[in-house]
Amino acid sequence: MLRKNVANCFTALRIICTIIMLFLETLTLPFLVIYTIAGISDVVDGYLARKMKIESDFGRKLDSVADLSMYGVLFIKIWDRLNIILPDWNITGIWIIVAVRIVNYLYVYIRHHAFAAVHTILNKLTGVFLFPLPYLINTRTITVYAVFVLTLAFAAACYELYLNISNYDFKY
Repeated sequence: MLRKNVANCFTALRIICTIIMLFLETLTLPFLVIYTIAGISDVVDGYLARKMKIESDFGRKLDSVADLSMYGVLFIKIWDRLNIILPDWNITGIWIIVAVRIVNYLYVYIRHHAFAAVHTILNKLTGVFLFPLPYLINTRTITVYAVFVLTLAFAAACYELYLNISNYDFKY
């Protein structure tokens, strides 16, 4: 029974870490340690599910919820800092990406009665490059890095919207 759910346990760990992050002071060592554990669990859950051939619809949906909550909490926690250090057009870009993501989630929910995101290569790359954000937020290169991540995130969100609207055949 545990073997069948081991990947989902790592996904659940990410959700637990996300809840803990809510109560920690932002960008402190404890916050970054819990955030790192959450990030590692994000890599491990998918790897184990594929390697052990235990992928499931429930696991995909749980992973989408865990990803959304982890990055949602991250942005809630660092939003004030981002507003100070990033130019207004970057902040506008963040809101545009959020809007496209919301449209994606609503479209999938209305059409398929499911809450999930498409796990495309662009979405995975966005996660990979978004993950270091709290470690880089106080560096001089954060603005350039943010432009790169925002561009990638916008492309990923638009591509996912295209796939959803074009009825691309994939599992949610």
